[in-house]
Amino acid sequence: MEAAIVFKWVSSLLGKDRPEPEERERTEHRSAPAGRAIELRLDGDDKPLESIVGPWTLGHSAPSSDPSAVREQLLTELEGLLGQCTDEADRGFLTRLARSLATQDLDLPQFPDVARELNEMMSDPRTDASRLARLVERDPSLVQRVWTQASSARYRRPPEGLHEAIARVGTSQLWRIAMRAAFDAAIFKVPAYQDEAEEVRLHGYVTAEVASWMAADLGGGAYLSGLLHDVGKLIIYRGAGGAGPPPDPALVHKLIHSHHAGVGVLVSAAWGMDAGVAAGMGFHHAPAKAPASRRKLAWIVYVADIVSHTAWQERLGNSVPGLQAVRAVPGLKLNMDAALERAHEALERFEAPGVRRRAS
Repeated sequence: MEAAIVFKWVSSLLGKDRPEPEERERTEHRSAPAGRAIELRLDGDDKPLESIVGPWTLGHSAPSSDPSAVREQLLTELEGLLGQCTDEADRGFLTRLARSLATQDLDLPQFPDVARELNEMMSDPRTDASRLARLVERDPSLVQRVWTQASSARYRRPPEGLHEAIARVGTSQLWRIAMRAAFDAAIFKVPAYQDEAEEVRLHGYVTAEVASWMAADLGGGAYLSGLLHDVGKLIIYRGAGGAGPPPDPALVHKLIHSHHAGVGVLVSAAWGMDAGVAAGMGFHHAPAKAPASRRKLAWIVYVADIVSHTAWQERLGNSVPGLQAVRAVPGLKLNMDAALERAHEALERFEAPGVRRRAS
């Protein structure tokens, strides 16, 4: 499957791509001068964190980092639920979901060709701005996103052309824009649950921004893990939104709560993602359970998830113990005010009109 090769490049991308000078200057200006470095006791325990309840606790960890083991456990549980279920709408939902999870590719759509080719170009040292511009201009939605970014108020004048717009944005930011566009096109379309899907999309955007800021890595594993950490919810919503009457919302939310992280591990396998990205997705609710070599990234996504939820609740006028939850993370040193500022900036930038109306 063509989409399965899209993320093979994540390992080679980590650490290699850095922001262009103009982008680096902007990023450092926004970032806190100290306090964002991640220092963790990676042998820490999740248990002290479980008593601090917030929206970031609404989910379970993946049962394993092994996709085969995760798939077997999920299908076993779905089979058990089917055996107890008498409602036809619920049975249809469970059957559709089981059929999807049983396939290696989860019936996922392909990524847009432009996103795939952009990766290949960015891995090629011979790539120049002209080649990037010729590729980007094939996707009108990507052109619009790049142009909007390059025409923001921080510049005295709009760019004179796409070449200048790409130069202003920088390669790291171009990669991030393309990844967001690809995810919007590929998986963030769940018609029967579009409000819920929009919230997953926005939350992923904000969590990705905070996670990559914490990791001081503008393009790579922290960003992708944050972007996709709740993608398993969309697979479950897709199963619930099939033909026929809708299933019981309580059943849908039960599966979301229990298994979205595990489904995320299956998504990472279907797309051939880096093992660190998969760990960030699968263990963002219980980072101490992640494989030891991938635990730091899982902790980063866990903390970024808390920050993202806290910023969103602040915008709704609600109070949640986000600061308390972050302070409970073993050995973490983080400027929480700066992290929340980053999350609020992302919310301002990415918030869709429909979400804004629901928040008001």
